[in-house]
Amino acid sequence: MDIRLLSEEELTRYDGLSSPCRTAPATIEKLRSLCDNGDLKGFQDVMDSLVSNPQPEVFDIVDLHDVMVEAIQQDRVEIVSNLLLHGFPIKPSYTQKATACKAKGVLECFLKAGWDINEPVDVLRPPVLWYVGSAPKKVFSLTKDLLS
Repeated sequence: MDIRLLSEEELTRYDGLSSPCRTAPATIEKLRSLCDNGDLKGFQDVMDSLVSNPQPEVFDIVDLHDVMVEAIQQDRVEIVSNLLLHGFPIKPSYTQKATACKAKGVLECFLKAGWDINEPVDVLRPPVLWYVGSAPKKVFSLTKDLLS
């Protein structure tokens, strides 16, 4: 029996398979595009309309995973903050992604929103701070920023 650990790329790649979600794909893509373009005003308007107005479609904040990942990769603090404001959960995988992308602003946003920096990524993976301190090129400035 051949057992191997999957790489991070393999763990995050979907190969065209979409995860089941209740939010319309067009809405998710529109928000992702607004994030990609840095259109905070447009992003806020769409989010506010989804949350406050009765929509024919069902909206679930956790369906915006791809939008959160896009915002983290581009260190778009305002977008991340807006998602958190609307109830998007902070998961260790997002904090690890922010660490890998050196998205200091996003990490600070997570901390301000109540993220526990000592929370393990999962049962077998240490807290995010371990990844910062054990990087091939130690990221001392990021470690210092997280601890200050």
